[in-house]
Amino acid sequence: MSENMNNQPEKEITLIDLFRLFVSKWKILVIVALLAAIVGGAIGGLLSRGNAVYKSTISFNLSPSDSTDSLLYNLQSESFAEKLLLEENGLPPKETCNAEDYAAAVEALAAFDAVRKEKAELRLALDCIQMSAIQNEYDKLESAYVAAYDIWSTYMSVQDADLKDDDKIALYYTQMKEAETAWNQYKTETYYPATEEKIDLQQKYNLANIGVRELRIEAEKAVEKVVAPWRENKEVKNQIASIMNSATYQYESLNIPVETGKNAENTKNKGYVKISIAVENDAEFAKLLLERFKERTPDFIEQHIEEISGSTHVECKLISPFASVQKVDEGFVRPAIKTGLIAAVIALVLVYAVLLVRMIVRTNANNKKTVDDCPEVAQLNDEKTIEQ
Repeated sequence: MSENMNNQPEKEITLIDLFRLFVSKWKILVIVALLAAIVGGAIGGLLSRGNAVYKSTISFNLSPSDSTDSLLYNLQSESFAEKLLLEENGLPPKETCNAEDYAAAVEALAAFDAVRKEKAELRLALDCIQMSAIQNEYDKLESAYVAAYDIWSTYMSVQDADLKDDDKIALYYTQMKEAETAWNQYKTETYYPATEEKIDLQQKYNLANIGVRELRIEAEKAVEKVVAPWRENKEVKNQIASIMNSATYQYESLNIPVETGKNAENTKNKGYVKISIAVENDAEFAKLLLERFKERTPDFIEQHIEEISGSTHVECKLISPFASVQKVDEGFVRPAIKTGLIAAVIALVLVYAVLLVRMIVRTNANNKKTVDDCPEVAQLNDEKTIEQ
């Protein structure tokens, strides 16, 4: 509080005054809120009549489900929404792009795809050579163990103890155990023999791997040159925002027992991703979204988890291929309630603001009246007037 020249305190508005104002006028505020809710709800209900929501839900099976902490975050991102709008090759519709830049991007993507396929073929050939050599060595060690075991077991089955030699028993047993040890060790410590064919394939594979990295960078630059201006288009921004508002994502992880032995207790991580779509008054856009989710989601999830975990054995499969868009009439009750609540809140704020302004004006007027009623202030004001 401040004091006037008559040492009388001037009235200032405090939080207690604001609370008292609310309490003293609560009836008015309640009545206004009810009226606003009724009027706003009626208007919202009338405007929403005939509105329809097009909904659908699809699910994906994810195995293994490790490294999924950021999966939902990435599915909800603008980059994934953008991917849904792009064509299958990762480029915008051709008619919306610069022809020269679009052709350069297509050429860069084709070169990258070719060397990536070559790398995959070389990897397969290497695996075949390795598996062939592994199987041959495995069969050889297994046969040696079986032969040594047969000799030992046959000798041990002789009933006449006089025909048995302890030295031979020890020898056959040792040979059998050595063969078994070599066979078991090979199972856990696989050896890849370095043949000339394998060395040649390995060199080609290394070159292809380098080519994949280099061409990937060039392709990404060419694609970004085409996508960047398309991304800044106002209509595209609205479509991306619409996708982000129309889709919700859920993830559930399960540990499923896997039988690998008589009393095995191993488990396999599996996850389920569920995507729900709800689009208002646009059946074609809802259908487009559903098809794009079916096509693009598995690759996006697999690539995301492979980049994080480094695993190359991630599998994401659509388990609801026959999901379709269904028209759902939301009615007018929910829109009416929503609009009524918004109208009630706005009315409360406006009415309270009017009452608050009125209280401020009255307080200032009372303070001014107190000052004008002071003789010393009146005399001082008269003297200033004369001097002027």
